[in-house]
Amino acid sequence: YNMTQDLRQYVELSYPGLTKHSFQFNMMKRIVTNMAALDDQLNELLRRLDTTFTKFITQATLPCTAFLSEEECSRAEEALTFAGKCFRIPGKIQILPGYGMGRTVIVNLPIQFYHLGSNNFANDGLIIKLAASNKGIDNDLSFVPAGVHSLISITATKYSFLNDPPKYTCEEGDNRNYSRVWCYDACLTERAEQTCNCSLTASMDKMHTNLCTPKELFNCYYNNVDHGSTPQNVKKQQECKKRCTAPCEYWTYSKTVSYSKFPAEHARELMQSDEEFDALKRTVVIDAFYTELEYTVIKHIRNLPLSSAIAQFGGQLSLWAGASVMSMAQLVIYFIYIVIHHILRFGERKSSSLHSPGGFVSRSQEIANSLSPTPRCAEEEIIDIEDDSSPSRRVSINL
Repeated sequence: YNMTQDLRQYVELSYPGLTKHSFQFNMMKRIVTNMAALDDQLNELLRRLDTTFTKFITQATLPCTAFLSEEECSRAEEALTFAGKCFRIPGKIQILPGYGMGRTVIVNLPIQFYHLGSNNFANDGLIIKLAASNKGIDNDLSFVPAGVHSLISITATKYSFLNDPPKYTCEEGDNRNYSRVWCYDACLTERAEQTCNCSLTASMDKMHTNLCTPKELFNCYYNNVDHGSTPQNVKKQQECKKRCTAPCEYWTYSKTVSYSKFPAEHARELMQSDEEFDALKRTVVIDAFYTELEYTVIKHIRNLPLSSAIAQFGGQLSLWAGASVMSMAQLVIYFIYIVIHHILRFGERKSSSLHSPGGFVSRSQEIANSLSPTPRCAEEEIIDIEDDSSPSRRVSINL
């Protein structure tokens, strides 16, 4: 379209973004200052084209085939985000761990069609996000520059929670395409969309089919979004947190991104022309794979109710008390047994002394004690003499 530089920058402001650098801030300030005149120019352009602002934005975005192959685009889903157009590409089932067994995607960046807005990222490359199949996205972001071969090694964690209000509340069921991020954004912008009668271009859950023009965004929409710190905003944010609960089961992915320059300079000799080599400098090769075919499971266990906790405590206490009583009883029985045993032994020894000849026992005991290494051996020798009173045995001892 035949548009001036300022008008192009004005249209770019329909996408929300941040101005982190002075050159961006100065350009944006100039556009906002002349917003009324630029909005009139935009309306005049739309009348000449006989179209609406919503259709104009849709037609002005680059198609999927400008970035990916037709085969990839036939399975990809498109969405408009704060960073421009996003393509969601399905993954694959990995049957072996490691590099080469995962998903490979080749992206060609049509830099010749790029137009940098004052509120856009002033970067050259891609933003990559990982999401579970048929599930919404999270807030994770990773940059990958242009002209690289990137390796993304992935480990997964599965969370399984119980819907146990009021302690913990989560969204049960399959909930395909449900995302707490999208739900929360839609909740915070609900009042703005109702008041301004239009939706944000980058919104994933649009209430209206009409997209807000930059003038509507700055004069109405941004003034009614509940993202501030006022009491009204804080109350709405708390309400949104209760409304947009996390799924009871979901996956998170931890990734390590590394990359090297592509193509290397020595690869030039394999190509037919310099144009082909320069085109590859705008290519991004992405290899995403699981390092291991295993994942961590974090499971939520329901807390015990008070009645069950008391019952379990009582059972454990009963077992401890029963074991203690049995141990004490066994200890008493053991001591009684020892005492009785010693009494019986003492009685047997005293009875043996009363029934033996006094002189013979005394003399024999003295000799046995002198010959035996222990008193026990001497005692046994005395008993043997008493039981086996042969003359030869008696003579040998007396000598």
